[in-house]
Amino acid sequence: MYEVIGRNLLRAVDWLPGMYITGIVSMMISRLHQRVGDHLAGSIVVHDKRAEEIRPDWSWSGARASSDPALSKITPEELLLIETYLQRRLSLDFAIRDDSARRIAARITAKTGIERPQDLSLDDFLEGIARQVRDSARYR
Repeated sequence: MYEVIGRNLLRAVDWLPGMYITGIVSMMISRLHQRVGDHLAGSIVVHDKRAEEIRPDWSWSGARASSDPALSKITPEELLLIETYLQRRLSLDFAIRDDSARRIAARITAKTGIERPQDLSLDDFLEGIARQVRDSARYR
């Protein structure tokens, strides 16, 4: 709560005459393009892309599994969420990356009932889910 207030107060400071240069410099030197308020709140900058522009960074080498019928419950927006995470994961701080992967996996598990095997990493689980959903005829 306090982080949100601080971030928004600093947003106002960024637009004051002469002070906006602070926000610009902060965005230029931050590899994630964060303003001072983003650093204070620990937030990340999200760049919206159309679904056609998202190309996941596949690294999973697991065998192609047959598609689970429960995967039909995953919406195009949820697939986009998974693929956006997969595309950006290497540029995220480890804590943010781990938290994001856990939240997305929990959402998918709650919706589909598909549990992640203990010997499979979160990233590999999400890659496998996205691959199976993409391989289905629904999204081609």
